[in-house]
Amino acid sequence: MSTSKQLARLGANTLPVYRAYRGVKVAEHLRTDMQNPADRTWGFATRVGIDAATDTVDGVLARYAGTTKLGGYLDQLADKAWYLTITRQLVKNGELDQRHLRIALLRDI
Repeated sequence: MSTSKQLARLGANTLPVYRAYRGVKVAEHLRTDMQNPADRTWGFATRVGIDAATDTVDGVLARYAGTTKLGGYLDQLADKAWYLTITRQLVKNGELDQRHLRIALLRDI
């Protein structure tokens, strides 16, 4: 396997871990600094958008380097962790109804 494909595979397996971590950090910001929606800035929205875009980059890298079982599991787990941590905090802030969290939890069962 070429060096570029090895690096792409490493990136494809690392980005989901980063995405899950960023979900926790975004939820932490929503809990502490930005409970009021008016406090949220374009910079915050841009960071959330970049975090979400890592899913696309991860997919492109995985298709280039070849998918792995580990990468597939990490990607699904990271997507779920990112979405659930942010959704849970928005429910706790009163910005979303509890049904959104229940649906997200039960969707893949």
